[in-house]
Amino acid sequence: MTPPSRFPVAGSVRVSPAVVRSVAALTAMQVPGVVAVGKRRLPPRGKPLPAGYHDGVRAQVDNDTAYLDLDLTVDASANLVEVGRRVQQEVATAIETMIGFRVPVVNVRIQDVA
Repeated sequence: MTPPSRFPVAGSVRVSPAVVRSVAALTAMQVPGVVAVGKRRLPPRGKPLPAGYHDGVRAQVDNDTAYLDLDLTVDASANLVEVGRRVQQEVATAIETMIGFRVPVVNVRIQDVA
């Protein structure tokens, strides 16, 4: 870790809504039972992500608060409601931990099963 500067540092830090969408999509894909965010399947871990891979995530950012909507494709053998609830919890926790934003709302819409 870098030691703190002896001099005051001016400026601001802003996080793009695109980053919020990316964190949400990647986190959702790690939940067992989630096959895809939106209709697109993500490549295996370690493979490059295609452009627009977070098309199934909408994020509204207001100061330090993020409101999210996710469209998911879920494995047909999974309990859809349980998967959706776990996605809500995991996504909110990831954004709060990684970015520091409050996440009062994560709407999950299961749009397809595979």
